[in-house]
Amino acid sequence: MKSIIALFLTLVTAISLAQTRTVASYQGEIEIPANPQRIVALLDHMIMLPLYELDANVVGSVGRQWEGQEPYIRGVRALYQQNFADLGVEFVGTAFSADIEKITALNPDLIITYNFGSESLEQLEAIAPTYVIDADKYSYMERFELLAEVTNTTDVFNAKKAHYDERVAEIQAWLTNPADISVAMAMPRPDSAEITLYRDYGAFSQVANDIGFSLPAFFAEQIGESASAKISIEDLASIDADYLFDTFEPNRGDTATSTIERYNSMIPNWCEAVEACREGRYIPLRRTDSFSMSFKALDYVLAQFATHIAARHELYFNE
Repeated sequence: MKSIIALFLTLVTAISLAQTRTVASYQGEIEIPANPQRIVALLDHMIMLPLYELDANVVGSVGRQWEGQEPYIRGVRALYQQNFADLGVEFVGTAFSADIEKITALNPDLIITYNFGSESLEQLEAIAPTYVIDADKYSYMERFELLAEVTNTTDVFNAKKAHYDERVAEIQAWLTNPADISVAMAMPRPDSAEITLYRDYGAFSQVANDIGFSLPAFFAEQIGESASAKISIEDLASIDADYLFDTFEPNRGDTATSTIERYNSMIPNWCEAVEACREGRYIPLRRTDSFSMSFKALDYVLAQFATHIAARHELYFNE
């Protein structure tokens, strides 16, 4: 009797795994497994990291690797202190340079990539159904939800999203009118004597938009409908954010003071020229933590906004 039950369960599992469904991908409608079991992720901090949080069945991922060092998964290592061996996930090459042979050897049933990936779509589709996310069409949170949809982990996504929404509402409750506060991300580029202004900076911008902060007028004028724009260092004094953020990357040896050093290399005592910095409202954040697609990254940004903006306004501006 037990052998019959075991056989029945095996057959049910096999039928379930064999089921497919049609989804809309960048290249058109494609057939993917209804419940993918062997996923390969071709971008670490924007695919592998969210799939890890969603508890999806990933067998391989690209990563980052500096000369003489072990490869690591950007975002997963920074936010969770986990790496390939910890997760039982195979390293299939570096970001934007995946190893087709390694991917093939894993016998994946689903490959996930972005429309800006450098790998040949024809080669990938010959290995397994390949879902391509259109980064130009969907917002940060929409892309996160799409990942949950194609990996059959929507329930996990919805639970985490509900918790995130609660935290956003908490911060909104502290502020009389978030739209009266302008928040911006800008990064100095000493090699070109420029500054990059951002409208879309991953988790940072998602949280700022959800809370309802405004983009400074100068940023909106320079960026328009694009994700970012560059200005000359000579226009530094035009930066008009109430709160100005920047990032540093510990993976590259950066510290919080590295951001200030980059500005100073272009204009000594630059802080005096920017009101937000002059008045103590210039805040460096960890780059991977504030950009990646991750609920933990969203929580990190929420905590920074709660500490540096909401708490300050609660203490000094609300009667």
